[in-house]
Amino acid sequence: MTEAAELTLNQRSQQLLDQLREEQWEAAALSAVSYLAAAQQMMRAYQQATIPEEKQALALQLQAIEKNQAEIAVRLQAWTRQLEQNVVRLQQRNAGCQDYRAQMAHGLA
Repeated sequence: MTEAAELTLNQRSQQLLDQLREEQWEAAALSAVSYLAAAQQMMRAYQQATIPEEKQALALQLQAIEKNQAEIAVRLQAWTRQLEQNVVRLQQRNAGCQDYRAQMAHGLA
C-alpha cells in the first residue's frame, strides 16, 4: 500500500466523519462505501504483508485512522437509533391512519 493510498484512506475517514458530524446522511452513506472498501483493502494488505517493515508501516497507517473510526462508529450507532425511532413513529402514524379510515368506513356505511 503506497503513501498516496494511505492519505486517501485518511482523507476518506475524515470526510466521512465530517459528514456525520454535519448530519449529511445521504453523503455519509455514499462515503461510507468507499471508505470501508479502502479500509478493508488496507487491512488485507496488512494481513498479507510478509516484510516486517511493511507490516509495521501498515499497522501505523491503520492506527492513524483509529480515532476517526471510533467516532464514526459512535455517530453511526446514534444515526441508526434515530432511524429506528423514525420508523417506529411512521408505523404508529400509519396504524393510526388505518384505524381512522376503518372507523370512517364503518361510520359511513
